[in-house]
Amino acid sequence: MTTVVIGVGNPYDEIDSMGPKIAERLAKVLKSECRLCPAPGLELAELMRGCSVAIIVDSTCELDFGEVRLYEPKIPGLKKLIHSLDILETLHITQFILEEAPQKVIVIGVGVKDLKSEVDKVDELVMKIVDLLETGGLHEG
Repeated sequence: MTTVVIGVGNPYDEIDSMGPKIAERLAKVLKSECRLCPAPGLELAELMRGCSVAIIVDSTCELDFGEVRLYEPKIPGLKKLIHSLDILETLHITQFILEEAPQKVIVIGVGVKDLKSEVDKVDELVMKIVDLLETGGLHEG
């Protein structure tokens, strides 16, 4: 089973870069490949090609900094992530583009509301995400 961690966000923006920063560190902890996506769209579908599990990490202004939430793609509410293009719609389109879509997709929202100089807590957030993945802490809505 091939797991890929995909970080969504602009790496040059303090708030938007949380997705890629956390994805890179999470991939190291999980011993998985990391792929980066500057903004959601059809490129996200391409980045999921060839994997059986896709873990997508993106920022959300709906959560305070330090909060983490795992979403199932079928659950409404993914528009709350920081990007204006709906990740849920992108994931829906993916099933028609890829010959074999991933068997499992997990979307992780990382809180960035009131983000100040707490960027040094990224490693702490990564371990929180690992714990949620291990315990199956998917958000129900």
